[in-house]
Amino acid sequence: MINPLSALARRLWTPAPAFAAAGIAYPHYLLELTWLLLGRIAPEQIYAEAFPCAAWEKLWNLPEMARFHYYIQLLEDSKNITDPHLAGIFQQAHTQLQHAAQLTQLIELVCSIHPEEYEDLADSYEQLLASHDSHAPYYLAPAAALVDSLVIALQPQPGESIQDPVAASASFLIAAEQYTHLSDDELQASAETQLLGKDRDLIRVRLALMNCLLHDIYHHEQVPILWEKTPHTQTLPPADVVLSNLLFCNGSIPADNQLILKVLQAIYHNLTPQGRAAVIVPDSLLSASGNARQIRYTLLESCHLHTVLRLPENLFYPYSLPAQVLFFHRKAAASVKNTPVWFYDLRHQAPDFMQFISAYGDDPYALQREEKSTDPCWKSLSRAQIAAQGDNLDYSWIEAAPHTPLWEAVDETLCALEDLKSLLYADVPKHPKQT
Repeated sequence: MINPLSALARRLWTPAPAFAAAGIAYPHYLLELTWLLLGRIAPEQIYAEAFPCAAWEKLWNLPEMARFHYYIQLLEDSKNITDPHLAGIFQQAHTQLQHAAQLTQLIELVCSIHPEEYEDLADSYEQLLASHDSHAPYYLAPAAALVDSLVIALQPQPGESIQDPVAASASFLIAAEQYTHLSDDELQASAETQLLGKDRDLIRVRLALMNCLLHDIYHHEQVPILWEKTPHTQTLPPADVVLSNLLFCNGSIPADNQLILKVLQAIYHNLTPQGRAAVIVPDSLLSASGNARQIRYTLLESCHLHTVLRLPENLFYPYSLPAQVLFFHRKAAASVKNTPVWFYDLRHQAPDFMQFISAYGDDPYALQREEKSTDPCWKSLSRAQIAAQGDNLDYSWIEAAPHTPLWEAVDETLCALEDLKSLLYADVPKHPKQT
């Protein structure tokens, strides 16, 4: 299993199947757990003054039935919270719990978290969200190794505007924010990074806001994740960096490409000059005709699409949806000459994201990339060659061969990335992101 759960995450997730069998779906289970968890830890946090800590403190010691009714009232009163981040976690809050015993079980679970475990709470919570994503019917969550690899490739910097128009659990935004702390330029490191995402699923928005809060991403005047109540109506400001996963499905059926095309189109139009992006898209988008071809043409003409990463099959378990990553940056001017597009194949070999990061190089714009004739995973095509293929970007030149089982290989990459992150973040202070 990739990214195995910590002991704390396992403990918090253990009751979820039983609650699901009783009619409390996984996302609702996590939401109830989130509200209780926030009520429990809030008194010790920097946002304590903005949270009704005293009201929530009464919840823990009331008799069971009285506590259930009091909890319902607490959620009703949460509409009076004025802090936008905290209010976002409680927006339209109402319980799905069916009886007092379920609330008692969750309260006992939350109260079993020892203070010494708080240090691991952020990582454990993110693992819970990954467990939730594996049961979600619509969004296909990227593996942690893939998230970290894309962030390392794009190298987001302090002071930049970093966005994800399909934020889900906010994993890309959190990983990018952590990366910005690596700057050894004190003046640059003090610049305020603008993190912003949106999602059309309200439950995911509330869970993502909690995920940000636990990872010390908190601003008392604005929220990092917006709820897009109506698709394509929430316009984001120009972005310096965009990291996003555009893989959606309904059960085993991939979502209509038109939805993905609209998001992709918005991404490249919204980039600042020289703004860069890494976007996960399904294979089908890269070879489809009609509107898909027109959007690929516009992308190739308005941006430097410099790298296409062919991802391993079955990476988005339990679904079999072949996907690739587009790396591009906005041209400073339309007259700028097109450069070759480099294709890197991780699909027909043992998937090694660390190998890809090494091959990608230190330049997030990939402007100095030279011919890699000795590496069979690399292949470049000129703009003219791509045009001759109908702007088809689903390009394969390596035959399938036996290789290491996918999850074993990705596990190995994840361990290597964790070691790398431990070294990189060793001296990064833990502090809340606020003004």
